[in-house]
Amino acid sequence: GVVVDIADNGAIAVNKVKAGAYDIVLMDMQMPVMDGVTATMEIRKLGHADLPIIAMTANAMQADRDKCAAAGMNGYLSKPIDPDELFSALLRFRRSPPAPAGDGIPTDIPGLDTVAGLKRMRGKRPLYREMLGKFAAGQKDIIRQIQAALSAGDSQTAERLAHTLKGIAGNIGADGIAQAAADVEASIRDARPADAEMDVLAISLDQMLALLDLRLPKQDPSGSASPLSSDAIVAKLRHLLAENDPEAEELLNDNIELLRAPLSDRLDAFARLVRNFDFDKALTLLDDGKAELDLPDVDPDIFDFEQMGAIYKWDMAKLKPVLANFLADAGTKVEALVAAGSGAESDQLRAIAHSLKGSANTAGAIRLGRLAADIETAAIAGQIDAIAMLTPLVAPTLTELGTVLTSFFKEKGAK
Repeated sequence: GVVVDIADNGAIAVNKVKAGAYDIVLMDMQMPVMDGVTATMEIRKLGHADLPIIAMTANAMQADRDKCAAAGMNGYLSKPIDPDELFSALLRFRRSPPAPAGDGIPTDIPGLDTVAGLKRMRGKRPLYREMLGKFAAGQKDIIRQIQAALSAGDSQTAERLAHTLKGIAGNIGADGIAQAAADVEASIRDARPADAEMDVLAISLDQMLALLDLRLPKQDPSGSASPLSSDAIVAKLRHLLAENDPEAEELLNDNIELLRAPLSDRLDAFARLVRNFDFDKALTLLDDGKAELDLPDVDPDIFDFEQMGAIYKWDMAKLKPVLANFLADAGTKVEALVAAGSGAESDQLRAIAHSLKGSANTAGAIRLGRLAADIETAAIAGQIDAIAMLTPLVAPTLTELGTVLTSFFKEKGAK
């Protein structure tokens, strides 16, 4: 089969040739913006002397053929196009696929940015070559899986599959597929029909998989690696996550079943963190000494422990003084906020509320931060009644937060 790109005019055709690698160009002679003759000459100026360009026109006069030849075209097809003549021209002028580079990385696949992909792999060419092979092998059935999940009403699974495809495609430099998968993911998440987005994704993915299958060297089945034990996989994951190495996602996907025993009920959360490239939190969850931290059952709207805890690697000796300082600072600001609110000093009130909002949101005190934001908005708008209603809520909200944090630190024995 063939993979086809369409250009609406000659200028677009020139830009496509600049950006990608093509085996042949079928050039319409009569196009808006830039005609076929001019486009052909521009392509030849780019240095594509050996790129076959075949003219397509309704004019069958010898003068038109000579004009095409003078512009640098290699052949000529008269309209209406005869399918047999078209296939004959394709066979006659097709170029043999270029041999892959010595390390097997193809560099001529349209839509595959190998420079970006290698950069994301930190220049590790063997790893990138392996990722391309796994992508080609592992995504052949993904469209059917997403469609099956949607047909079964399982939007959560369909969204997860699209999200995973988006991440993997982005990793290898297939940004067009990553964007198409993101569009599918967004449609599913927003409960919108995803038929059109699925069609775009299926077409671009099928083209990429076909070219990867053609360009990548075939693997020797006898050279496959011996399977790792679950302990070895966990150890390798820990190393990859600590190095922020994207190979962690591939290792996870390839060994998801083996990880069920060591990670147990943490596996789903761990996989979600890895696939979202949140490697620090994933490492925290993987590390047995920190994964069993047993956070209190607190509404994250009151306080999100993950926000500051992950930053300080759940080191209570470091985390406690930081949050204690936050509570003290918040207490001072709340007192000032109440005082300013009672005097209806809107400018001062706005400044204090803005400061409290920032420190609360940074620490993870979501409810307190939202309340401070509402007071700031009311102060900006001069809404005296709203300020009078909201300000008395700040002190009890801070008290509730202080109770939660104090109890947590006592349970963990932080000094």
